[in-house]
Amino acid sequence: VVNRQGNSIASGSLRTSEAEVGEEAAIALAMTASTKIKYVVSDSKSAILNYARGRISPEASAILKSGFRNDARTGKIYLIWAPAHSGLAGNECAHDAARGFTDRADIDPNTTFAHSLRWSGRDRLVSYRDITNHYRMGRARFPPAHPSLNKRQSVVWRLLQTNSYPNPVTYSYCYPGQYSDKCHKCKDRADLAHMLWACPRAAAPGRRITQVEQWETVLLSSDPADQNWAIQLAEDAGRTQGLLADA
Repeated sequence: VVNRQGNSIASGSLRTSEAEVGEEAAIALAMTASTKIKYVVSDSKSAILNYARGRISPEASAILKSGFRNDARTGKIYLIWAPAHSGLAGNECAHDAARGFTDRADIDPNTTFAHSLRWSGRDRLVSYRDITNHYRMGRARFPPAHPSLNKRQSVVWRLLQTNSYPNPVTYSYCYPGQYSDKCHKCKDRADLAHMLWACPRAAAPGRRITQVEQWETVLLSSDPADQNWAIQLAEDAGRTQGLLADA
């Protein structure tokens, strides 16, 4: 526990395999560290929610009972949640102080409990949004369109990432007899890769893609400059192949 000057004013340790219990205990320690405490800031959303619901761990409850036993204070203490690594000076100081106290106790490294103490310390996912975002982002490979892109550009970006952007080969299947699968420049079969960068007569603006790995690197980029370049490349190529109307 650190004060607003960044000085450590209280510390403690307890035996648990859940980081959430440790965070609740840290909040309890902060609340009882001084009679002048009015605000306690923590980056543990789950611990803050547990206090709000009145369902904290026995360890945290014991600290509160012991600290408030002979305490005559009547004012309120406000618990404030701050996102981790948000740049809040006191929060960063508390993390530094906690790291300094980590692994001071002698734990048998051969026990399963010791392993869980060291490696399973993460806050649990407590809300529906947290849980769904966890699984959604865990499956995500390609970055979304940058917020600076408009709706049309965002759609083009996703079509490129899913390899489903319009190209001569696809159009020849969808509209047989109306579109040819041949490249307008070299007369080779023009799938998406050929249309965008593999055609020997293609002149990509600004840079030259020669391998599929280079193209995949572009599609994995969150940089708006890379995304805009790829979108412009696709739209120019589509017009050249007669798939898009001239802007």
